[in-house]
Amino acid sequence: MDGAPHEILLEILCPLLKYSDADFSDTSEKPILRPASSTSSYLLVSKQWLQVATPLLYHTVILRTTAQAAALAYALKSNPEMGTCIKRLRIEGGFGKSMLTIFRSAPNIVDLYLTLILSASEDSRSLSHGLAIVRPRRVILYDAVDDHYSETRKPRVNKQVTQLFDALCAQVLKWNTLLSFVFPYVSFGGYRSSYVSGRAAQLAAALAKSPTIQYVDVGIGGIWPTLLDQLFTAPSFKLLRCYETRYTSKAGHEDFITKASQSSFLGKLDVPEMKPSPFQIVGDTIVRVRPVSPSSSSDGSEEHEGDIEPSRRRKFLNRAGDLVSLQTLAASPAASTLEDLDVDTSYAQSTGKVSSANPTVLAAFPVLLYLRWRIDGKSWFTKPDRDFRALENLKVLEVGGSNVASILNLVEPLELPALSKLVFNFNRNSIFPLLATFVNKHGNKLLSVATNMEFIMEAKVLDLCPNLEMLGVHSVSRNLPVERRSVPPDFFSSKTHAALKKVHFDIRRLDRHQGPRLEQSLEALDPVNFPALEEIQLDAIQWPTAERDIAKNKSVALFELLRGKGIKLVDGRGVSCVLRGRA
Repeated sequence: MDGAPHEILLEILCPLLKYSDADFSDTSEKPILRPASSTSSYLLVSKQWLQVATPLLYHTVILRTTAQAAALAYALKSNPEMGTCIKRLRIEGGFGKSMLTIFRSAPNIVDLYLTLILSASEDSRSLSHGLAIVRPRRVILYDAVDDHYSETRKPRVNKQVTQLFDALCAQVLKWNTLLSFVFPYVSFGGYRSSYVSGRAAQLAAALAKSPTIQYVDVGIGGIWPTLLDQLFTAPSFKLLRCYETRYTSKAGHEDFITKASQSSFLGKLDVPEMKPSPFQIVGDTIVRVRPVSPSSSSDGSEEHEGDIEPSRRRKFLNRAGDLVSLQTLAASPAASTLEDLDVDTSYAQSTGKVSSANPTVLAAFPVLLYLRWRIDGKSWFTKPDRDFRALENLKVLEVGGSNVASILNLVEPLELPALSKLVFNFNRNSIFPLLATFVNKHGNKLLSVATNMEFIMEAKVLDLCPNLEMLGVHSVSRNLPVERRSVPPDFFSSKTHAALKKVHFDIRRLDRHQGPRLEQSLEALDPVNFPALEEIQLDAIQWPTAERDIAKNKSVALFELLRGKGIKLVDGRGVSCVLRGRA
């Protein structure tokens, strides 16, 4: 594309090289070693691309590690003109002496992101002194507001944090360019941390005395943040913009709206209406019209709508709450076209209700592809005839509950020619023989199996399913002996499998016994015995979210171990990491 007008190249490269404002200002936890494509490769295409892409590449700079800061400082020393391209700078650490070089080389910074999540070993002196050099229009400050959540969201109290925070408050009083500030402290009516409370008061006082501040953004917490009232009397102040956060409660939101409507500074407040999610709007309407169970008294009460996870609100119209509801659904016109069915009798068990059904009810769903079934001890089917036929198109069968044996007896005579995925959740080893018989019958066509770890080992699932591509290993009760609830050291070493591509350990937490045993099993894994294995997913993984945490993070060590075997390690969200930017 050499010779193309600069304007055309600019339109092509801009979406590839520019960060959105949402990404730049995001305060959620992200793995420090998160995979990312290298944007600098676009500069290597040609001299014309280099000329057009350089300003775009340096427009927004995000520094997450000391190595990145040092590399940027070196690049700006070698090419001072590149520093003038930096308009937005996000700094996620202290980063030592490099920060002074960066600030001196970047006179056009408009947006500045700072964090107070600094360890005592980080050097924030240059960063603190450098604040006097820049002239930002918008500052985004991140700090922990509470100490009851993850370790990385606890407020930090050390010399480096105090030094940076005091320098920032001092500069807020001096900057004659500052127009907008993102205030990090949502209000609970008394912070759980005295350090956070003190910082909130100190920062609010500084902002109220800023000569140029016009806009302050604050998250909605539990009550109205009275410490920000002083902003309204500042001569230059125009608007306090409120937004919903992970801490926003319905009561807190209503308090914000009430205080805003009563305030004499109503014209300087922007409090949005609380927006219900599409899941809430649709889900609550359907629950009122068609309760999950005929005996359910659910009315979709708004009082608890925030407590219901979106995943729990899905597909109400294809759900049966007991076997009576299932028979009612089977008799409806929808049954002949239904492809996805969720049967959950756990509510019926809690009410002491007993129900049974004839297995022929399943024949009413001729095109069913996905069947999820949670069945309890008070629900069962009568014994099916040997010539019973149903579920000819079923691809996925997921079963759990205290009466799994009932479902196994129900589907045992069925051919299930399309079945490719099987998920079984259970705590009773007494069903091992039944389940082993079922898996053995359908093993050749199964591509995905997820079930109890003990069953996988005892029944030799990998041997029964030669074409298996995905194996899910479910966690078990923490009350069991460590040998029964841990991944055995010989989990991989005693097996071979030519087709297996992925193993998913659905284990949310590894205790001091489980962790070492899992490490032993991964160390013993020989990729020669699993030539197709590409990925291992471990839900217990927590990638480091800051540079200071990399060295002591055990997940990184496991990642490096498996990388040496040519296997990718991912966390519960499917996120892996790269070892880029390490000092």
